[in-house]
Amino acid sequence: MRKCQKEKEAVLEELLRLRSQSEKKLNLELDIKHLMGKLQVMELKPGAEGSESSKRIDDLKEELNEKITELEDVESFNQNLITKESKISDELREAREVLIDV
Repeated sequence: MRKCQKEKEAVLEELLRLRSQSEKKLNLELDIKHLMGKLQVMELKPGAEGSESSKRIDDLKEELNEKITELEDVESFNQNLITKESKISDELREAREVLIDV
């Protein structure tokens, strides 16, 4: 019975971690959209040829690339969590079936 309880707690922890990572992913997606919008405005702005504007555009592009890389990492981590959660859920289901049969 304790093993079943521990497995249940493990599943709940994984779900909480997955939810947290999902929120992080959403925030990154919003940041990326915001940066893309800023970048488009900067590129379309009259007089964007100045060195200060060019530097700001380059900085925005660099920040955008960093956010995209971070988002890819979060998506990969989320996929790993989903796989792990599924495995734990299957194990928990099997443990329940064993307990019911006993």
